[in-house]
Amino acid sequence: MARDNRNIGAVRSDSPIRSKGMGASLRRAPWLPLLVVASFPARADLPLTVEELLTAENRWRAEFAAVYANTERQGVSTGEPILVQTGDTQYVSIPTRIGASRINTDTWVLTPGLRYGLSADTEIYGHASWLAQRTRSEDPAGAAGSGSDRFADAWVGVNHRLVRESASPGVIAFADLALAERGSERTSHGKSASFGATVYRVNDPLVLSLTAAWRLNRARQDGAPRRDPGDSVMLNPEASFAANNDLTLSAGLLWQRVGAEAIDGVKQGLAHTRTSLTLGLAWAVSERSTLHFSGRSNASGGDGAELGLTWVVKLGELPKRQRWK
Repeated sequence: MARDNRNIGAVRSDSPIRSKGMGASLRRAPWLPLLVVASFPARADLPLTVEELLTAENRWRAEFAAVYANTERQGVSTGEPILVQTGDTQYVSIPTRIGASRINTDTWVLTPGLRYGLSADTEIYGHASWLAQRTRSEDPAGAAGSGSDRFADAWVGVNHRLVRESASPGVIAFADLALAERGSERTSHGKSASFGATVYRVNDPLVLSLTAAWRLNRARQDGAPRRDPGDSVMLNPEASFAANNDLTLSAGLLWQRVGAEAIDGVKQGLAHTRTSLTLGLAWAVSERSTLHFSGRSNASGGDGAELGLTWVVKLGELPKRQRWK
C-alpha cells in the first residue's frame, strides 16, 4: 500500500483543469506523493506536476528513496511485526522477538525504482528495497542488542488513469505484485498484491486527494513455520498547496488496519489499526529533478515516527510539454 511514492496522467495545456483559473505556479509546482511517506508506489503516486501526472509516453523516470524509522514498543509478547512505510501504500514488515517486554528499533530502508510510460494514461513501474535494522530489547532476563542488513522485497505494478479531471474528479487506479519478499528465514514469491485507487481534485492553489488501497497477503513458508501476515486496508486523505513555482507543501492522515498474523494457523495477537499524521515538501530542483521530503508521526496505534527523502529524475529527452518556459 510501491509508490511507489507514494503520477496521474498527462494534463495538456488545453486541459479542462486550466479553465479553473489555475496559475503557472500550480501547473509547474511539484507535488508530493499523496499517499504516505516516501514515494514508492503501490498506488498511483500523485504527481510531480499537474501537467505530468503519469510518466510521459515512451519515457523513463528513475526514483531513489531513503526512509528512516524509529519505533519503541513495550509489553511485546506476541511478536507483532513492525511496519515501516516505504511508499504510499507499501510497507516492509519486520518480525519482532516474542516475549520481549521493551523493544527500541532503528530501521533504514533504501528503495531504487524505475517507471516507464506505456501511453498517456498508463505507466508501469518496478522497485526493490534493502533494509538495515538495529534493535535493542529488554526483558526480565536482561538487555540485548541485534542488527541485520538484508534484502527486503521487490515489486512490479501498473498505474492507469480511469478518469481525466474536468467536471468530475480525476481517478487513477493501480495494482502491483510482490515478486519477492524476505521473511525471517526464507524468501517468498508472488504472495502479496495491492489494489486501489486515488481520487483527486484541483482547486487552485490546492489539490485535494483521497487514496484507498487493499493489500492481500497470502500465507507463505518461512523456515519451519507457515506464516500468514494478514491482509491490510488503508485510507489516505491529503491536501497539497503550491507555495510557488518550485515548492509544494502537503499534509494528510494515513489510516491503516492490519489483520492479525498467524503462525501455522494460530493467530498471534490481534488485528490492529493505526492513524498517522503525514507532512511533506516537494522541491523542483530543475526540469529533470525533484526532491520529496516527507515525515510521518504516529497519532494512535503504538508505532513511532519516520522520515523520508525521495529523488525523482526524468531520463532521456524531455517531452516538449515538460520544458519550462
